[in-house]
Amino acid sequence: MIEDPFLFKQCVDNIIRKCVARSEIDEILYHCHSSPSGGHFGGSHTTVKILQARFFWPIVFKDAHVYLKNCDRCQTTGNISRRNEMSLTNILKVELFDVWGIDFLCQFPSYVNRKIKGILENVVRPNRRDWSRRLDDALWAY
Repeated sequence: MIEDPFLFKQCVDNIIRKCVARSEIDEILYHCHSSPSGGHFGGSHTTVKILQARFFWPIVFKDAHVYLKNCDRCQTTGNISRRNEMSLTNILKVELFDVWGIDFLCQFPSYVNRKIKGILENVVRPNRRDWSRRLDDALWAY
């Protein structure tokens, strides 16, 4: 498919990708591998990033691997071997109040209702006729 001035190709996965000119390949490889967002990953991962960015050229896999062989940072750093890795140890993290099993953040509604009921029983008469008038005072006192 041609949309002036670009050429597009519908690949096997039915995604339409922009065909790239030879002069743009090095810049695309730089951005997908060596730039701060590139991450200096391996050839397959760099190729996946290129294809996810919807670029295409016939030898994208080969060019990515050749670019990686010429990347100075990847050649000097290399892969981390098992010999250089630190062993992983589990760290048990326990919060202070988890050990006690007590919730200090909020009070339970039944406890609050019991306190308000106790205040009302102390303030109103035994026949409970004026509970509605004294409720605001009891809530304020709590």
